[in-house]
Amino acid sequence: MVSLCTACRQSAFQKSLSRADEVTIQFYNDSRSDSIYKIVKTNNPDAIAQLAGYITGKTVSNSGCGRDGQAIFKKDDAEIATVSFSLTDCKVFEYTEGSVRKRMVLSTEAFDFLAALKLERKYY
Repeated sequence: MVSLCTACRQSAFQKSLSRADEVTIQFYNDSRSDSIYKIVKTNNPDAIAQLAGYITGKTVSNSGCGRDGQAIFKKDDAEIATVSFSLTDCKVFEYTEGSVRKRMVLSTEAFDFLAALKLERKYY
């Protein structure tokens, strides 16, 4: 019998995001602006877990990418982390863990999830 343990494969950062009880996703007008044109909030545990699970993958070093938005993870109204994302330029997640800035490739599934939210489609 083979047993898979998704929680066992999660990084400490993903585990902290999974404890969130609310996520606010802000979409910017364009990748070179912080002007917000759309905000999506959820306290749906499945959606939060799904988004947290996407923040993994190959680390990349490219900098200078624009940001198309950010996801703010909260627990009991206190911010756990802010994760920026690019859907157009470099297709990456970017966040700070401890004092280290990390960038990870945005998977196809993560891109589809965020693009669906941007277009007001339910994805989870």
